[in-house]
Amino acid sequence: MVSLGALQPFLFWLNRDQFHLGPEMWTLLLAAQGAGALIGAIVSHRLAGALTSTQALLRAYLISSLLEGLSTFALIFAPNYLVASALLIVGGIPEMIAFATYFTLVQRCLPLERQAVFYAVSLPLMDACLIAGILSGAFYTSNLVTLGQFWLFASACAVLPVLPFLAWRGSATNR
Repeated sequence: MVSLGALQPFLFWLNRDQFHLGPEMWTLLLAAQGAGALIGAIVSHRLAGALTSTQALLRAYLISSLLEGLSTFALIFAPNYLVASALLIVGGIPEMIAFATYFTLVQRCLPLERQAVFYAVSLPLMDACLIAGILSGAFYTSNLVTLGQFWLFASACAVLPVLPFLAWRGSATNR
């Protein structure tokens, strides 16, 4: 959620400072992310029949989270607006797969009576992380970091938490 919060101001600055385009083009970058999310929702619906076990859902969640983080990290290397738009569309697909598998896992792993407590705690934490991501943009606007460094931080917030789980899953399957 930190990365997702940081994405909106990052896209504005990427559009303005790296591509030297007007603010109206920023909204099209946001629309590209939304288009990817829409495609991802359709793909998630198609995958729902194949992801029947908890293990398959967990694997899909971890891999799609990693792909989302890597594709959005690649935005800093986008040479132009069209490549950035394509990366946002591609990144939106695993974003929605991760979203769908996450909530499916919660519903599968937690009894119904505990889900309300889980959501009552986790949703405000998600919102707080979203706000932290948006506010982290102050590091860039204060000239404490470059745009690339800002986006490296935000992308790391998406990718690094997933890596230990992928490593653990790999070592668990080797046993």
